[in-house]
Parts: sequence; structure tokens; C-alpha cells
Amino acid sequence: MKKITIEWLHYDKEGETCTRCNNTGDNIKSAIKTISNSPELKDLQIDYFETKLEADRMPESNTVLINNLSLEEILNATTSENHCHSCSCLAGKSTNCRTIELNDRSYEVIPEELIIEAIKKLLI
Repeated sequence: MKKITIEWLHYDKEGETCTRCNNTGDNIKSAIKTISNSPELKDLQIDYFETKLEADRMPESNTVLINNLSLEEILNATTSENHCHSCSCLAGKSTNCRTIELNDRSYEVIPEELIIEAIKKLLI
């Protein structure tokens, strides 16, 4: 049986998570469900956990690690930042958050399809 570990790092303030991060978390859970229902990946064990970050680690927020490799590294993507209204409200100050740049597109929320693509790429 093959095994992978997915870790989702996200900014958390008193139990509140920014909208971007929250949507990425939902997409990770959906990707895990999709993969679990896939006949071709039925022998894959996925361990999933979250790491809640304090304000001093906010630049790492919305990071997805698969077997300790960042999603960007696996997919040969880059990261940048732009203003995040949700984190700014949580932090009480103007805040920029990570985005992923891939194939001339910018993703504030990491879509399920990219998560699945990264997992499959690691399994090859």
C-alpha cells in the first residue's frame, strides 16, 4: 500500500480562518474524497492534518505540503502575494497572502484539481 501525507498550513486567529485558506481546506478534503473513491488509487493511504499558524507565520499560510514537498514544488509553480481582505480583517491590519502562479494563472484558493494532480505526480 502506498502512503502519502498531506499537511495544510493556515493562519488561524481564535478559531477563525481566512476565506481563501478555508476554501483551500475544503478543496483538500474534497480531493482526498475523490482520490479515495478512485479505483486506480484504491491502495493509497492518505494521512491528513492541519497546522494552524500564528500571525508571525502568516506568509506561510495557505500552504499545502504533500510528503513534505510544497504543492508549488511538485507542480513546478511559483508563489507570489496579493492583498487578502479576509486575513486583513482577522489580523486587524492590511495583509498580503500567498498565491500560486501556474500556466499563466494565479490561484488565491488552491483548486481540487491541482491538489489531485500533485498527488498523482508524486505517485508516478
